Amino acid sequence: MTWLLKLYPPRWRQRYGREFAELMAGQPFSIATVVDVIAGAIDAWLYPQSSTAQMADARGETKMLTGLKLRCAGAGEPVTAADSRKATTVMLVGTLFLTVLWIWGLRLYPDNPYILSLGTMSFIPPYLLSMRYTTLKGRPGSVQAVMIGWQLLAVIAIMLGAAWLSERI
Repeated sequence: MTWLLKLYPPRWRQRYGREFAELMAGQPFSIATVVDVIAGAIDAWLYPQSSTAQMADARGETKMLTGLKLRCAGAGEPVTAADSRKATTVMLVGTLFLTVLWIWGLRLYPDNPYILSLGTMSFIPPYLLSMRYTTLKGRPGSVQAVMIGWQLLAVIAIMLGAAWLSERI
């Protein structure tokens, strides 16, 4: 997963690239780790001064990865039972709301391919928003907004693109 290092700013890579590569060499591939590393890269671009601040670990050695709040490096806030309940509530209520909204849209515009395509993703926006309480917990709001926003825009663009194509075929 060292290819993810390319997402970080050049000065950051020069200074911490070797330490990052060592950390990633010991990590098994997982979606959670990829999300964690991407969020760290966004954090490094948005807040370069805090992501390059060095912190001493338990042995007094200076390490930068603890300052970056990478969960895979043993930093970051733990997800509590209350956080899990919040995430579940966001998922359930959001999915229910978007499903009702989609059904209402179908009643108004029965054969609209755009409305039809958006119905297949009624759980994705709530899932992405629930990441605020789990995967992205403890990250700055701007990092959360970028992580959630670009994924949401990508999914919506794919669905609307599929609708556009189905209209043309």
